[in-house]
Amino acid sequence: MNNTSVTLTTCFFLDTTSESSEHFDSLSLACLVLHSVSFLPAALGNGIVALTTLKTPSLHKPSFVLLSCAAMADSLTGFLAQPVAMASFAAKLRRKLITACQLDVVKEIMGWLFSGVSVSILALLSVERYLVLHLGTRYRSVVTVKRVLLAVTVFWLSLVILEILRFLVLNNKTFTAIHVPFMFLSLMTLTATYFQIHHYIKRQSLKLTPANNRQVHSFDIAKYKKITVAVLYIVCFYWLFFAPFVCVLVAYLILGFSETVEGAYYITTTVILANAAVNPFLYCWKLRALRKAVLINLKLILQLD
Repeated sequence: MNNTSVTLTTCFFLDTTSESSEHFDSLSLACLVLHSVSFLPAALGNGIVALTTLKTPSLHKPSFVLLSCAAMADSLTGFLAQPVAMASFAAKLRRKLITACQLDVVKEIMGWLFSGVSVSILALLSVERYLVLHLGTRYRSVVTVKRVLLAVTVFWLSLVILEILRFLVLNNKTFTAIHVPFMFLSLMTLTATYFQIHHYIKRQSLKLTPANNRQVHSFDIAKYKKITVAVLYIVCFYWLFFAPFVCVLVAYLILGFSETVEGAYYITTTVILANAAVNPFLYCWKLRALRKAVLINLKLILQLD
């Protein structure tokens, strides 16, 4: 069967208006270009961050382990999801609609899986930052690397199961309706935890004086604040990319699927996947310990003196 002669109105579990794909040529080209310039930084940059954390004993702490897990998901986005997205947009431009449909299915599965894991880990990271304050001296015994990795494993398994159900029993609207409350819950968790953290740090800063600064806290408040602010930058930057996508999903649930919604979906999903290329630079910019370890590993990899 000739790919170019087929007009699709359905694509497995996906909604599509591909019969008017010529309307999206400029958009498809723009998305293709954005993926092409961001997939290598996403794949390699996040891969180096994850590898550095694994090889550096001083970074084997819950917060850095969570960041490395998020980096690994983002690295997979660059290695796998973005090249498939590029191939899909190229197929659309060439009117290979059956091929584009098949590639879109693969892109959707990987994109939702990797991005879902990443945002789940960021929400968990904000909770971990709050628990440092809430648990005090009990933090080290309660929040361990093993428990953090167990939570990340649960996230992966849950999202994999949800993707399998998408093939078997869930239509696209039901699948989206399940995810939207989760996204809002993640956003509320991030907002609430960081509000509590900010309130605590501000209150303690007003109490501190040079005479009691060293004995009020059982941990280094300055170091905690530095790491927490770095994580806040990462989270805020992520939601700057992610919020428009949530709005498009809400519009889809309320208004249904249309060419406008489809075009907005192409743009926002491309931006979310491309965001993976920005994260390693944020990690290294805001986290000095990670930056130093990454530079050391890069010198070893490149065999520089």
